[in-house]
Amino acid sequence: MFLAELAYNTVDQEITELELKQQRRNQSLIDSAKELEVDKMDLHQYIAKDKALRVQKEDDEKKHQNERLAKKIRLKSMTRELRRPRARSRSTRTL
Repeated sequence: MFLAELAYNTVDQEITELELKQQRRNQSLIDSAKELEVDKMDLHQYIAKDKALRVQKEDDEKKHQNERLAKKIRLKSMTRELRRPRARSRSTRTL
């Protein structure tokens, strides 16, 4: 009878240890799922922030390109205006 009780206690103890192990494992899975959800949200926020930053940079670059183009056009116009009086003064000199 002593051996049967010892065997029963040993099996009962192993079952208890396995149940505890299963509980820890389940809790780890729950914690991992929560961490994955947090990481997912962080990733979505990062992507949204990065997209907004990229769009802002593209808009800034377009603005700077337009400003440079406007300056270039203005410079060409001013250069033409400066050349016109020279051409007129040269033509009046030859007369």
